[in-house]
Amino acid sequence: MMRLVAAVFALILPALSFAQNYSIGTGGQSGIYYPLGGALAKVWSDKVEGVNVKAEVTAASVENTIKVVRGDMLAGIAMGNVVLDAYKGEGQFPGEMPVKVLFALYPNLVHA
Repeated sequence: MMRLVAAVFALILPALSFAQNYSIGTGGQSGIYYPLGGALAKVWSDKVEGVNVKAEVTAASVENTIKVVRGDMLAGIAMGNVVLDAYKGEGQFPGEMPVKVLFALYPNLVHA
């Protein structure tokens, strides 16, 4: 899985070669998003030449989605239902957002 992710970013990042430092939006340091984002950042930094990626502590899904759409972050970890809300302009999002999904990080369930 990590090799696939590194390969995907090896193809994407050359187009963004004007900048060397990137961040991945995660969540709080006590949650699961932070160590996963840190692991992804390490793989991309180690495997993609000339790229330095760091995990950024955030308020998680909603903030990450907004920051990625605005271009403030390269990638962000977010729950699928939050990304769908952003796409539709529902919930905490005032309008439709042009979100893109790179990959599913891990299978999970949303409990309401």
